Amino acid sequence: GTFPDTVTSIEPLEVSFPIHGLDLKKEITVIDFPGNARARGSLGSVLKNARGIIFVVDSANMQRETIREVADFLYDVFTGCIREGCEPRVLIVCNKSDLKDKTSSIKEVKRLLEKDLNELKSSR
Repeated sequence: GTFPDTVTSIEPLEVSFPIHGLDLKKEITVIDFPGNARARGSLGSVLKNARGIIFVVDSANMQRETIREVADFLYDVFTGCIREGCEPRVLIVCNKSDLKDKTSSIKEVKRLLEKDLNELKSSR
């Protein structure tokens, strides 16, 4: 099968899904928050109610500059959580890690992100 083309998000997209199988009527709200710098000003309002964060990293495109941008955004997420007083669980996912022409392995992405996060922590 083929997959449809995707488009990078420009602004946050919020969707609610019902939870089936429970006697209670509950919903889970998922917010697709874009990684572009223009949207980051509204990050705090999204984080204050977050119970979980899935941070998706494109492992097929991990040049040095890209890693730094990803680490910078992830650092903003972590510090935003501290400012908002929230403690969501965080899962960092490397998508496209199955591609043969990807630029970095999952272990390499982890190593580079940890290195840059530590540098940001000591420099800010």
